[in-house]
Amino acid sequence: MGCFSRGSAGRWGSAALSVVLGAVSAGPLLALPDGVTGYETIPLGILDGYNQSSVSALDEYARVVGSVGNPTPPLLGTIWINGVLYPLPALPGATRPSANYISSTSGLIGGGMLVGDRGQGALWKLGRGVALLENYQGGWCSVQGVNDAGWASGSCGVVGTVPVAWVRAGSPFLLGHLGGGGAGGANGINELNEIVGSSTNAARVSRPFLWRDGVMIDIGSADPADESSAASINNNSEVIGIDDRYRNWGFLWRDGERIYLPEAYPCDFPPRARGLNDRGIVVGTSASDGCGKARATVFDMNKMEAWIVDEHLHGEWGDFVFYEVNDVNNAGQMAMSGEYPDERPQAYLTTPYRFNLSRPAPGRAGEVNAIRVTNLDPGQQVHLVWGTGPGALRIRDDCDGATVLIHDAKTVRTPVFADADGVAVFTLRVNPDAAGRTFRLQAIAADECQISHTVTWTFE
Repeated sequence: MGCFSRGSAGRWGSAALSVVLGAVSAGPLLALPDGVTGYETIPLGILDGYNQSSVSALDEYARVVGSVGNPTPPLLGTIWINGVLYPLPALPGATRPSANYISSTSGLIGGGMLVGDRGQGALWKLGRGVALLENYQGGWCSVQGVNDAGWASGSCGVVGTVPVAWVRAGSPFLLGHLGGGGAGGANGINELNEIVGSSTNAARVSRPFLWRDGVMIDIGSADPADESSAASINNNSEVIGIDDRYRNWGFLWRDGERIYLPEAYPCDFPPRARGLNDRGIVVGTSASDGCGKARATVFDMNKMEAWIVDEHLHGEWGDFVFYEVNDVNNAGQMAMSGEYPDERPQAYLTTPYRFNLSRPAPGRAGEVNAIRVTNLDPGQQVHLVWGTGPGALRIRDDCDGATVLIHDAKTVRTPVFADADGVAVFTLRVNPDAAGRTFRLQAIAADECQISHTVTWTFE
Protein backbone atom coordinates (compact mmCIF):
# COMPACT_ATOMS: atom_id res chain seq x y z
CA MET A 1 0.00 0.00 0.00
CA GLY A 2 1.29 3.47 -0.81
CA CYS A 3 2.25 6.07 1.77
CA PHE A 4 -0.34 8.56 0.48
CA SER A 5 -4.07 7.83 0.26
CA ARG A 6 -7.12 9.76 -0.90
CA GLY A 7 -10.19 7.54 -0.82
CA SER A 8 -11.55 6.11 -4.09
CA ALA A 9 -9.26 5.70 -7.06
CA GLY A 10 -9.44 7.96 -10.08
CA ARG A 11 -7.61 7.92 -13.41
CA TRP A 12 -5.55 10.27 -15.52
CA GLY A 13 -6.39 8.49 -18.74
CA SER A 14 -5.19 5.50 -20.68
CA ALA A 15 -1.48 6.35 -20.57
CA ALA A 16 -0.84 7.53 -17.03
CA LEU A 17 2.86 7.82 -16.26
CA SER A 18 3.89 5.79 -19.30
CA VAL A 19 6.56 6.62 -21.84
CA VAL A 20 5.65 5.69 -25.38
CA LEU A 21 8.64 5.85 -27.71
CA GLY A 22 6.98 7.05 -30.86
CA ALA A 23 6.74 10.14 -33.02
CA VAL A 24 7.03 13.45 -31.21
CA SER A 25 3.91 15.54 -31.72
CA ALA A 26 3.67 19.30 -31.57
CA GLY A 27 3.06 20.76 -28.13
CA PRO A 28 3.03 24.07 -26.31
CA LEU A 29 6.10 26.27 -26.24
CA LEU A 30 7.50 25.80 -22.76
CA ALA A 31 10.07 28.53 -22.38
CA LEU A 32 10.08 31.76 -20.39
CA PRO A 33 8.11 33.89 -20.19
CA ASP A 34 4.91 32.62 -21.86
CA GLY A 35 3.00 30.32 -19.51
CA VAL A 36 6.10 29.30 -17.54
CA THR A 37 6.93 30.25 -13.97
CA GLY A 38 10.50 29.00 -13.76
CA TYR A 39 12.93 26.12 -14.25
CA GLU A 40 13.53 22.90 -12.32
CA THR A 41 17.05 21.53 -12.63
CA ILE A 42 18.35 18.03 -11.87
CA PRO A 43 22.05 17.08 -11.49
CA LEU A 44 22.88 14.13 -13.73
CA GLY A 45 25.45 12.66 -11.40
CA ILE A 46 29.00 11.35 -11.81
CA LEU A 47 30.14 7.77 -12.29
CA ASP A 48 32.42 6.09 -9.74
CA GLY A 49 36.08 6.91 -10.28
CA TYR A 50 35.39 10.34 -11.79
CA ASN A 51 34.92 13.75 -10.20
CA GLN A 52 33.33 15.93 -12.90
CA SER A 53 30.80 15.70 -15.69
CA SER A 54 29.81 17.58 -18.82
CA VAL A 55 26.84 17.60 -21.15
CA SER A 56 26.54 17.69 -24.95
CA ALA A 57 22.94 17.26 -26.11
CA LEU A 58 19.48 15.90 -25.29
CA ASP A 59 16.55 14.48 -27.24
CA GLU A 60 12.77 14.94 -27.09
CA TYR A 61 12.52 12.34 -24.28
CA ALA A 62 15.01 14.20 -22.06
CA ARG A 63 17.71 11.56 -22.58
CA VAL A 64 20.98 13.43 -22.15
CA VAL A 65 24.42 12.58 -23.56
CA GLY A 66 27.70 13.91 -22.23
CA SER A 67 30.81 12.66 -20.49
CA VAL A 68 32.52 12.19 -17.15
CA GLY A 69 36.17 12.73 -16.42
CA ASN A 70 38.88 13.93 -14.08
CA PRO A 71 41.01 17.08 -14.42
CA THR A 72 43.06 15.21 -17.04
CA PRO A 73 41.82 12.77 -19.73
CA PRO A 74 40.60 10.21 -20.44
CA LEU A 75 36.95 11.19 -20.70
CA LEU A 76 34.16 8.62 -20.86
CA GLY A 77 30.95 9.21 -22.85
CA THR A 78 27.67 8.85 -20.95
CA ILE A 79 23.91 8.86 -21.39
CA TRP A 80 21.41 9.79 -18.68
CA ILE A 81 17.99 8.12 -18.86
CA ASN A 82 15.29 8.74 -16.25
CA GLY A 83 17.59 9.35 -13.33
CA VAL A 84 20.33 6.84 -14.15
CA LEU A 85 23.72 7.70 -15.69
CA TYR A 86 25.17 4.99 -17.94
CA PRO A 87 28.64 4.75 -19.52
CA LEU A 88 28.79 4.33 -23.29
CA PRO A 89 30.43 1.02 -24.19
CA ALA A 90 33.55 0.85 -26.35
CA LEU A 91 34.24 -1.94 -28.81
CA PRO A 92 37.08 -4.39 -28.05
CA GLY A 93 40.40 -2.72 -28.77
CA ALA A 94 38.92 0.78 -28.61
CA THR A 95 39.01 3.36 -25.80
CA ARG A 96 37.66 6.78 -24.84
CA PRO A 97 34.11 6.60 -26.22
CA SER A 98 32.74 10.14 -26.60
CA ALA A 99 29.15 11.28 -27.14
CA ASN A 100 28.56 14.49 -29.08
CA TYR A 101 24.92 14.35 -30.11
CA ILE A 102 21.68 12.31 -29.88
CA SER A 103 18.95 12.19 -32.53
CA SER A 104 15.51 13.66 -31.82
CA THR A 105 13.59 10.45 -31.01
CA SER A 106 15.28 7.31 -32.38
CA GLY A 107 17.96 6.92 -29.69
CA LEU A 108 20.89 7.21 -32.10
CA ILE A 109 24.03 8.69 -30.50
CA GLY A 110 26.90 10.11 -32.52
CA GLY A 111 30.47 10.54 -31.33
CA GLY A 112 33.70 8.63 -31.60
CA MET A 113 36.30 6.48 -29.91
CA LEU A 114 40.02 5.94 -30.05
CA VAL A 115 41.23 2.90 -32.01
CA GLY A 116 44.97 2.59 -31.53
CA ASP A 117 46.26 6.10 -32.04
CA ARG A 118 43.45 7.19 -34.36
CA GLY A 119 40.05 8.71 -33.63
CA GLN A 120 37.19 6.99 -35.39
CA GLY A 121 33.54 8.01 -35.74
CA ALA A 122 31.01 5.88 -33.88
CA LEU A 123 27.26 5.44 -33.60
CA TRP A 124 25.41 3.95 -30.62
CA LYS A 125 21.81 2.80 -30.96
CA LEU A 126 19.94 2.49 -27.67
CA GLY A 127 19.09 -1.15 -27.13
CA ARG A 128 21.12 -2.35 -30.11
CA GLY A 129 24.81 -1.64 -29.52
CA VAL A 130 27.60 0.34 -31.17
CA ALA A 131 29.23 0.47 -34.60
CA LEU A 132 32.41 2.12 -35.80
CA LEU A 133 32.17 4.22 -38.96
CA GLU A 134 34.56 4.02 -41.88
CA ASN A 135 37.16 6.77 -41.80
CA TYR A 136 37.56 9.18 -44.71
CA GLN A 137 40.91 8.70 -46.50
CA GLY A 138 42.47 7.17 -43.38
CA GLY A 139 42.25 10.30 -41.25
CA TRP A 140 40.87 10.95 -37.79
CA CYS A 141 37.07 11.20 -37.71
CA SER A 142 34.38 12.28 -35.28
CA VAL A 143 30.58 12.47 -35.55
CA GLN A 144 29.09 15.81 -34.49
CA GLY A 145 25.45 15.41 -35.54
CA VAL A 146 22.91 12.62 -36.20
CA ASN A 147 19.25 12.48 -37.18
CA ASP A 148 16.42 9.97 -36.93
CA ALA A 149 16.92 8.85 -40.54
CA GLY A 150 20.40 7.55 -39.68
CA TRP A 151 22.42 10.33 -41.31
CA ALA A 152 25.53 11.49 -39.48
CA SER A 153 27.66 14.59 -40.02
CA GLY A 154 31.19 15.25 -38.83
CA SER A 155 34.82 15.92 -39.62
CA CYS A 156 37.74 13.82 -40.81
CA GLY A 157 41.36 14.62 -41.51
CA VAL A 158 45.04 13.85 -41.07
CA VAL A 159 46.46 17.35 -40.50
CA GLY A 160 43.44 19.61 -40.99
CA THR A 161 39.85 18.37 -41.31
CA VAL A 162 37.17 18.32 -43.99
CA PRO A 163 33.36 18.16 -43.64
CA VAL A 164 31.93 14.70 -44.27
CA ALA A 165 28.71 12.73 -43.83
CA TRP A 166 27.67 9.10 -43.49
CA VAL A 167 24.29 7.69 -44.53
CA ARG A 168 23.06 4.83 -42.33
CA ALA A 169 26.62 3.87 -41.33
CA GLY A 170 27.80 3.63 -44.94
CA SER A 171 31.01 4.98 -46.42
CA PRO A 172 31.77 8.65 -45.70
CA PHE A 173 31.52 11.21 -48.47
CA LEU A 174 32.96 14.71 -48.75
CA LEU A 175 30.33 17.46 -48.55
CA GLY A 176 32.37 19.78 -50.76
CA HIS A 177 33.99 23.15 -50.13
CA LEU A 178 33.54 26.88 -50.67
CA GLY A 179 36.58 27.33 -52.89
CA GLY A 180 39.33 26.72 -50.37
CA GLY A 181 39.99 23.06 -51.06
CA GLY A 182 37.63 21.61 -48.47
CA ALA A 183 39.24 22.53 -45.14
CA GLY A 184 36.64 22.79 -42.38
CA GLY A 185 34.14 20.56 -40.65
CA ALA A 186 30.47 19.61 -40.44
CA ASN A 187 28.50 20.15 -37.25
CA GLY A 188 24.70 20.01 -37.04
CA ILE A 189 22.17 18.11 -39.14
CA ASN A 190 18.36 18.27 -39.19
CA GLU A 191 15.62 15.85 -40.20
CA LEU A 192 15.67 17.25 -43.77
CA ASN A 193 19.27 15.98 -44.10
CA GLU A 194 20.53 19.57 -44.22
CA ILE A 195 24.00 19.98 -42.70
CA VAL A 196 25.85 23.04 -41.42
CA GLY A 197 29.46 23.71 -40.52
CA SER A 198 32.43 25.74 -41.70
CA SER A 199 34.59 25.63 -44.82
CA THR A 200 37.31 27.87 -46.20
CA ASN A 201 36.70 29.99 -49.29
CA ALA A 202 39.22 30.84 -52.03
CA ALA A 203 40.79 33.46 -49.74
CA ARG A 204 41.30 30.76 -47.07
CA VAL A 205 38.73 32.45 -44.84
CA SER A 206 36.52 30.20 -42.71
CA ARG A 207 32.87 30.65 -43.70
CA PRO A 208 29.61 29.11 -42.45
CA PHE A 209 27.93 26.74 -44.88
CA LEU A 210 24.55 25.14 -45.37
CA TRP A 211 24.70 21.85 -47.31
CA ARG A 212 21.42 21.00 -49.01
CA ASP A 213 20.69 18.44 -51.74
CA GLY A 214 24.37 17.99 -52.53
CA VAL A 215 25.15 21.71 -52.75
CA MET A 216 27.24 23.66 -50.23
CA ILE A 217 25.95 27.23 -49.77
CA ASP A 218 27.94 30.04 -48.18
CA ILE A 219 25.64 31.68 -45.62
CA GLY A 220 28.21 34.19 -44.39
CA SER A 221 28.04 37.96 -44.80
CA ALA A 222 28.46 39.66 -48.16
CA ASP A 223 32.11 40.42 -47.36
CA PRO A 224 34.13 37.26 -48.24
CA ALA A 225 36.84 38.34 -45.79
CA ASP A 226 34.50 38.02 -42.79
CA GLU A 227 35.10 34.86 -40.76
CA SER A 228 32.28 33.01 -39.00
CA SER A 229 31.05 29.46 -38.41
CA ALA A 230 27.77 27.54 -38.15
CA ALA A 231 27.08 25.18 -35.23
CA SER A 232 23.58 23.74 -35.54
CA ILE A 233 20.41 23.73 -37.64
CA ASN A 234 16.76 23.08 -36.78
CA ASN A 235 13.95 21.61 -38.87
CA ASN A 236 12.92 25.07 -40.11
CA SER A 237 16.37 25.43 -41.75
CA GLU A 238 17.36 28.07 -39.20
CA VAL A 239 21.05 28.07 -38.30
CA ILE A 240 23.02 29.28 -35.30
CA GLY A 241 26.63 30.30 -35.39
CA ILE A 242 29.40 32.61 -34.21
CA ASP A 243 30.57 35.79 -35.96
CA ASP A 244 34.35 35.84 -35.53
CA ARG A 245 34.55 39.34 -36.99
CA TYR A 246 32.05 40.77 -34.52
CA ARG A 247 33.65 39.75 -31.20
CA ASN A 248 32.49 36.13 -31.57
CA TRP A 249 28.88 37.29 -31.22
CA GLY A 250 26.27 34.57 -31.65
CA PHE A 251 23.69 34.79 -34.41
CA LEU A 252 20.63 33.09 -35.86
CA TRP A 253 20.51 32.77 -39.64
CA ARG A 254 16.87 32.80 -40.78
CA ASP A 255 15.57 33.17 -44.35
CA GLY A 256 18.89 34.51 -45.55
CA GLU A 257 19.16 37.11 -42.77
CA ARG A 258 21.65 37.08 -39.91
CA ILE A 259 20.02 38.08 -36.60
CA TYR A 260 22.38 38.67 -33.68
CA LEU A 261 21.45 37.33 -30.26
CA PRO A 262 20.02 39.86 -27.79
CA GLU A 263 21.87 40.54 -24.54
CA ALA A 264 20.42 39.54 -21.20
CA TYR A 265 22.49 42.39 -19.73
CA PRO A 266 24.58 44.98 -21.61
CA CYS A 267 28.13 43.85 -20.89
CA ASP A 268 31.44 43.57 -22.64
CA PHE A 269 30.79 39.86 -23.16
CA PRO A 270 29.12 38.79 -26.41
CA PRO A 271 26.23 36.28 -26.15
CA ARG A 272 27.00 32.96 -27.81
CA ALA A 273 24.76 30.25 -29.25
CA ARG A 274 25.12 26.55 -28.50
CA GLY A 275 21.77 25.00 -29.43
CA LEU A 276 18.31 25.77 -30.84
CA ASN A 277 14.91 24.15 -31.21
CA ASP A 278 12.15 24.43 -33.81
CA ARG A 279 10.26 27.13 -31.89
CA GLY A 280 12.56 30.11 -32.06
CA ILE A 281 14.46 29.35 -28.85
CA VAL A 282 18.26 29.55 -28.89
CA VAL A 283 20.38 28.64 -25.86
CA GLY A 284 23.96 29.32 -24.92
CA THR A 285 25.82 31.71 -22.69
CA SER A 286 26.09 35.42 -21.92
CA ALA A 287 27.10 37.72 -19.07
CA SER A 288 25.05 38.31 -15.95
CA ASP A 289 24.18 41.58 -14.24
CA GLY A 290 27.44 43.21 -13.20
CA CYS A 291 29.32 41.46 -16.01
CA GLY A 292 30.59 38.65 -13.82
CA LYS A 293 31.15 35.07 -14.94
CA ALA A 294 29.41 33.68 -18.01
CA ARG A 295 25.86 32.53 -17.30
CA ALA A 296 23.56 29.97 -18.91
CA THR A 297 21.11 31.91 -21.07
CA VAL A 298 17.90 31.42 -23.06
CA PHE A 299 17.28 33.62 -26.13
CA ASP A 300 13.74 33.94 -27.49
CA MET A 301 14.44 34.95 -31.10
CA ASN A 302 10.73 35.54 -31.81
CA LYS A 303 10.59 38.32 -29.22
CA MET A 304 14.29 39.21 -29.22
CA GLU A 305 14.52 38.75 -25.46
CA ALA A 306 17.01 36.87 -23.27
CA TRP A 307 17.00 35.44 -19.73
CA ILE A 308 19.70 34.20 -17.39
CA VAL A 309 18.50 30.72 -16.42
CA ASP A 310 19.69 30.70 -12.82
CA GLU A 311 17.62 33.82 -12.09
CA HIS A 312 14.53 31.64 -12.62
CA LEU A 313 15.61 28.36 -11.00
CA HIS A 314 13.48 26.70 -8.37
CA GLY A 315 15.32 26.06 -5.12
CA GLU A 316 18.42 27.44 -3.43
CA TRP A 317 21.73 27.08 -5.26
CA GLY A 318 24.06 29.31 -3.25
CA ASP A 319 27.40 29.93 -4.97
CA PHE A 320 26.84 27.29 -7.64
CA VAL A 321 27.34 28.77 -11.11
CA PHE A 322 25.37 27.68 -14.19
CA TYR A 323 27.51 28.96 -17.03
CA GLU A 324 26.21 27.46 -20.28
CA VAL A 325 23.22 25.80 -21.93
CA ASN A 326 24.46 23.27 -24.48
CA ASP A 327 21.21 22.14 -26.10
CA VAL A 328 17.41 22.58 -25.98
CA ASN A 329 14.56 20.37 -27.18
CA ASN A 330 11.14 21.41 -28.46
CA ALA A 331 9.66 21.17 -24.97
CA GLY A 332 12.13 23.83 -23.78
CA GLN A 333 14.10 21.32 -21.70
CA MET A 334 17.82 22.05 -21.62
CA ALA A 335 21.11 20.22 -21.22
CA MET A 336 23.01 22.65 -19.03
CA SER A 337 26.50 23.01 -17.59
CA GLY A 338 27.37 24.31 -14.15
CA GLU A 339 30.31 24.20 -11.79
CA TYR A 340 31.03 23.61 -8.13
CA PRO A 341 32.65 26.38 -6.08
CA ASP A 342 36.02 24.69 -6.81
CA GLU A 343 35.20 25.11 -10.55
CA ARG A 344 34.70 21.41 -11.28
CA PRO A 345 32.06 21.14 -14.06
CA GLN A 346 28.76 19.35 -13.50
CA ALA A 347 25.99 18.38 -15.95
CA TYR A 348 22.28 19.16 -15.47
CA LEU A 349 18.87 18.61 -17.05
CA THR A 350 16.70 21.71 -16.73
CA THR A 351 12.93 21.66 -17.32
CA PRO A 352 10.47 24.59 -17.45
CA TYR A 353 7.39 24.41 -15.22
CA ARG A 354 4.18 26.37 -14.80
CA PHE A 355 2.66 25.55 -11.41
CA ASN A 356 4.00 26.16 -7.92
CA LEU A 357 3.77 23.41 -5.31
CA SER A 358 3.88 23.90 -1.54
CA ARG A 359 5.51 21.72 1.09
CA PRO A 360 3.22 19.32 2.96
CA ALA A 361 1.68 20.90 6.04
CA PRO A 362 2.17 20.03 8.85
CA GLY A 363 4.70 17.65 7.27
CA ARG A 364 4.20 14.81 9.74
CA ALA A 365 3.48 11.14 9.06
CA GLY A 366 0.35 9.57 10.55
CA GLU A 367 -1.60 12.79 10.02
CA VAL A 368 -3.61 14.56 7.34
CA ASN A 369 -1.37 16.90 5.33
CA ALA A 370 -2.33 19.71 2.96
CA ILE A 371 -0.37 20.41 -0.25
CA ARG A 372 -1.26 23.49 -2.30
CA VAL A 373 -0.88 23.95 -6.05
CA THR A 374 -1.02 27.53 -7.32
CA ASN A 375 -0.93 29.31 -10.68
CA LEU A 376 -3.57 26.99 -12.14
CA ASP A 377 -6.44 28.06 -14.36
CA PRO A 378 -9.82 28.19 -12.56
CA GLY A 379 -11.44 24.76 -12.68
CA GLN A 380 -8.27 23.06 -13.95
CA GLN A 381 -7.79 19.42 -12.90
CA VAL A 382 -4.47 18.43 -11.36
CA HIS A 383 -2.98 15.19 -10.01
CA LEU A 384 -0.25 14.64 -7.43
CA VAL A 385 2.71 12.36 -8.20
CA TRP A 386 5.20 11.05 -5.63
CA GLY A 387 8.31 8.91 -5.46
CA THR A 388 11.80 8.81 -3.98
CA GLY A 389 14.29 9.94 -6.64
CA PRO A 390 14.76 12.36 -9.55
CA GLY A 391 14.12 11.30 -13.12
CA ALA A 392 12.48 12.39 -16.38
CA LEU A 393 9.55 10.66 -18.09
CA ARG A 394 6.91 12.13 -20.35
CA ILE A 395 3.45 11.53 -18.89
CA ARG A 396 2.01 10.77 -22.35
CA ASP A 397 3.49 10.27 -25.79
CA ASP A 398 1.68 13.38 -27.05
CA CYS A 399 2.88 15.62 -24.19
CA ASP A 400 6.31 16.78 -25.28
CA GLY A 401 6.56 19.28 -22.43
CA ALA A 402 4.90 17.51 -19.50
CA THR A 403 7.65 15.57 -17.79
CA VAL A 404 7.40 13.67 -14.53
CA LEU A 405 10.65 14.58 -12.79
CA ILE A 406 10.50 11.54 -10.52
CA HIS A 407 12.28 8.28 -11.34
CA ASP A 408 9.86 5.90 -9.60
CA ALA A 409 6.66 7.94 -9.80
CA LYS A 410 3.36 6.81 -8.30
CA THR A 411 0.04 8.62 -8.47
CA VAL A 412 -2.36 9.87 -5.83
CA ARG A 413 -5.22 8.86 -8.06
CA THR A 414 -8.05 11.20 -7.06
CA PRO A 415 -7.51 14.59 -8.72
CA VAL A 416 -8.44 17.99 -7.34
CA PHE A 417 -9.74 21.05 -9.15
CA ALA A 418 -8.58 24.66 -8.93
CA ASP A 419 -10.84 27.26 -7.37
CA ALA A 420 -11.62 30.66 -8.87
CA ASP A 421 -8.20 31.92 -7.76
CA GLY A 422 -6.34 29.12 -9.51
CA VAL A 423 -5.53 27.25 -6.28
CA ALA A 424 -6.01 23.53 -5.68
CA VAL A 425 -5.41 21.77 -2.35
CA PHE A 426 -4.61 18.09 -1.84
CA THR A 427 -5.69 16.83 1.59
CA LEU A 428 -3.85 13.56 2.14
CA ARG A 429 -3.47 11.15 5.02
CA VAL A 430 0.19 10.14 5.19
CA ASN A 431 0.75 6.62 6.54
CA PRO A 432 2.71 6.33 9.81
CA ASP A 433 5.42 4.24 8.13
CA ALA A 434 6.43 7.31 6.09
CA ALA A 435 8.07 8.83 9.19
CA GLY A 436 11.74 9.56 8.58
CA ARG A 437 11.46 8.86 4.87
CA THR A 438 12.13 11.39 2.12
CA PHE A 439 9.75 11.77 -0.81
CA ARG A 440 9.71 13.78 -4.02
CA LEU A 441 6.35 15.37 -4.95
CA GLN A 442 5.07 16.98 -8.17
CA ALA A 443 1.73 18.24 -9.53
CA ILE A 444 0.65 17.29 -13.07
CA ALA A 445 -2.14 18.62 -15.29
CA ALA A 446 -2.13 15.81 -17.83
CA ASP A 447 -4.91 17.15 -20.05
CA GLU A 448 -3.01 20.40 -20.72
CA CYS A 449 0.48 18.84 -20.64
CA GLN A 450 1.58 21.12 -17.79
CA ILE A 451 3.66 20.47 -14.67
CA SER A 452 4.85 21.98 -11.40
CA HIS A 453 8.33 21.98 -9.96
CA THR A 454 9.08 19.24 -7.45
CA VAL A 455 9.22 19.39 -3.66
CA THR A 456 11.49 17.06 -1.67
CA TRP A 457 10.27 16.47 1.87
CA THR A 458 11.22 14.24 4.82
CA PHE A 459 8.22 13.49 7.02
CA GLU A 460 8.59 13.73 10.77
